[in-house]
Amino acid sequence: MRRSLKYKILLRKDWIRADGTALLYIRLTSGSKVKYINLNYAIDPKKWDFQKNYPKTGLKNYELICNYIDKTQIKVDKAILNLNIKDKALTFSNFENEFFGNSKDSCFYEFAEQEIQLMKGKIQNCTIRNYNCELTKLKKFRPDILISEIDTDFLSKYESYMRNELDNKTNTVWGSFKRIKKLLNIAKAKGILESNPFDNYKVKKQTTNKQFLTIQELKKVEGLMEKDIPFKFKEVIRYFLFSCYTGLRYQDVLNLKYSDISEDTISIIVHKTKEPLLIPLTNHAKKFIKDGKGLVFDVLTNQKTNEYLKVIMFYAEIDKKISFHCARHTFATISLTIGIPIEVISKILGHSDLKTTQVYAKIVDDLKKSEMSKWDSI
Repeated sequence: MRRSLKYKILLRKDWIRADGTALLYIRLTSGSKVKYINLNYAIDPKKWDFQKNYPKTGLKNYELICNYIDKTQIKVDKAILNLNIKDKALTFSNFENEFFGNSKDSCFYEFAEQEIQLMKGKIQNCTIRNYNCELTKLKKFRPDILISEIDTDFLSKYESYMRNELDNKTNTVWGSFKRIKKLLNIAKAKGILESNPFDNYKVKKQTTNKQFLTIQELKKVEGLMEKDIPFKFKEVIRYFLFSCYTGLRYQDVLNLKYSDISEDTISIIVHKTKEPLLIPLTNHAKKFIKDGKGLVFDVLTNQKTNEYLKVIMFYAEIDKKISFHCARHTFATISLTIGIPIEVISKILGHSDLKTTQVYAKIVDDLKKSEMSKWDSI
């Protein structure tokens, strides 16, 4: 007996977002199985008629949203009709491929843009930006490409283009391929591809040295606060050094509010891991906190912050390529150097695995060796 596929377009009132809106979904039902497809349309639940499953007339852009819902219903009906005509099983996977127009002969960019849209809310915004930037870069190499045309030969040519034309380093190439591989894995999971070309094409990530500041260099940077340099650099120094003394990531420094600080302790939900984190504040860290309300720091974009840090290192006469993330490396290496147990450092950094923190122990050991070698020059 051929299984039927029923659907309803609805607003999920069981999942209200932080801004008070809820998302529009297609709910597919096949027997006792249910599948939700996010339409990435946020609507205020107060402006939605849950009995009629339709927007209320007071909703902003009412006609536009109603038109979108009506067109989506037509598109769903057409997808189910096409599956019946093609005598294909009415499965969730087949429906999605038909509804979104997915096949190995579909445009890769259309497929990728659609999948990136579906990732929103599930991954960080900066990761979404990285995916979009990757598509922009790929389009410059090949403006049009079908999913089926991405094979090992194509990957080899694209790698050559990135290395020779764009002068991308190994880890940049690795990052690009990581994102493309993820999208092709989605295509494989949806039955669009039988195999992923990356199964037979590998680019290894290159191990890089983690840059960090020594205690002496940290004092040099801090000393710039008393020097006659532009104020805009001093603001960056302030939140950069705060990260050096707490180990906080860029996004957590950006989001840090005065209400997150109580009794000389930071209490936050880490942006990356969504896990709670407590960090005791040292006197070094506390001196960079001004009195105020709302956000503790006026943080520039990561890119602009890193641009300013290059200038700051020049002022401090430090010949190192220091980015904001190096503040975490600095915190970890100095903490180990002054004798704080690695288990404590791991907890403060929010690492779920001690092995992640042990990388810094090796850095400190290597530093000891290089410093001890100075005896040979006497």
